[in-house]
Amino acid sequence: MSQNRAAVHALKDLDQVIRLNPGNAPAYNARGLALSSKRDYDRAINDYSQAIRLDGKLAAAYNNRGLAYRAKGDNERAIGDFSTAAKIDPNYALAFSNRGNAYFDKREYDRAIGDLTQAIKLNPNYVRAYYDRGIAYGTKGETDRAIQDFDRALKLDPKNAIALNNRGLAYRNKGDSDRAVADFGESIKLNETYSTAYYNRANAYFDKNDYDRAIADFNQAIKLDAKDSFAYHDRGIAYYEKRDFEHAITDFETAIKINPNYAIAASPRGNDIRSQRGYDRDTMALVQPIRVSPIFALAYNDRGINAASKNDFEHAAADFAHAIKINPNFSAAYYNRGNVFFQKRDYERAIANYDQAIRLNPKDAMAYYDRGVARYEREDFDRAIQDFDQVTKLDGTNAAAFYNRGIPITSSTITIAPSRTSIRRSSSIPSSPRRSARVATRWRARATTRRRSAT
Repeated sequence: MSQNRAAVHALKDLDQVIRLNPGNAPAYNARGLALSSKRDYDRAINDYSQAIRLDGKLAAAYNNRGLAYRAKGDNERAIGDFSTAAKIDPNYALAFSNRGNAYFDKREYDRAIGDLTQAIKLNPNYVRAYYDRGIAYGTKGETDRAIQDFDRALKLDPKNAIALNNRGLAYRNKGDSDRAVADFGESIKLNETYSTAYYNRANAYFDKNDYDRAIADFNQAIKLDAKDSFAYHDRGIAYYEKRDFEHAITDFETAIKINPNYAIAASPRGNDIRSQRGYDRDTMALVQPIRVSPIFALAYNDRGINAASKNDFEHAAADFAHAIKINPNFSAAYYNRGNVFFQKRDYERAIANYDQAIRLNPKDAMAYYDRGVARYEREDFDRAIQDFDQVTKLDGTNAAAFYNRGIPITSSTITIAPSRTSIRRSSSIPSSPRRSARVATRWRARATTRRRSAT
């Protein structure tokens, strides 16, 4: 019998009990539990409240009403009820555990750990309290303590797939990808439909630069949960690392379609560019905003570079525009779009894009250089000299800038040396010699970090 059908039968029986005995507080409490199992929290709260009115010392009713309030996101009332339950029965380990989880929801991790420790003191075999405390320690960054708690939980319950998953996350946070992969694998053996474990093992493979296995596990996570925007997003990053920009962009766009709460912005975590998924608490779903990584913009930028290298400037310009829309502070994309316009001899728009690149990165010597070339093409010789002068200040090894600045600015005698001839894969200034021929356009991709945050 399914849980829902069982709840329906229980409700019918409890309705009858209450009709026959309206003063039966435990019956109201039990009916509240049946309603909670159906996620009918408002009616459940009404029944728990009636049980409390009939018996103000019924600790279980306070505890259960607290759970219903917590499920509704009202942690203040939840904490109040758990506190009352613990006051009525100081040995009520479940009340301390539940209050600890409510404090966790409020990000009051020390209080959460205190309550969970008390629950363990009252019940040393309380598996759930160990792994909940492990999650609190892990969230605080106390990874070794987290692992100790997951170890204790697994000693008491060796087939606890969630504890294995969470210990794997803790090992991954320590940088021990091999142990992480092993724990996620054992978790999957215990529950082959545990999509979160596949997702997390994919992250661990990613850390090992094993992108093919990472993608295979992301595939399985998506097969089990087709609405998992995290998995699409992070699979997109794995595709990006394989230089498969088409699949990367498709996955990023799918993630946004599934979850419009994705913010089209750079990650607020500095160099951490992965989706931020916490430890699996096996309670209620954790609703939190997540952000598209800067790699979404990089994928468009690099696909644009590929198109430009084939002289497909229309598609290149469109991709650079997408990159800028996703990340308006992406100076390399402005620079590259400037080069597209330069190739099309649209020097005015080329200069406008170089302007933006320089505004975002005032020390970009090559943007000044190429703007100087574009200004020369427009016969704006004074400003061209100013740009070449700025290049020499920023990069005293740029012989081409000295050469161009030193030539009398007349259309019959000046020779514009190129900025560089090869595709540029980082923002560093190359030291390769400049040929004294017509400008050879370069393209710039931003270097990406290989550090990934915990999921």
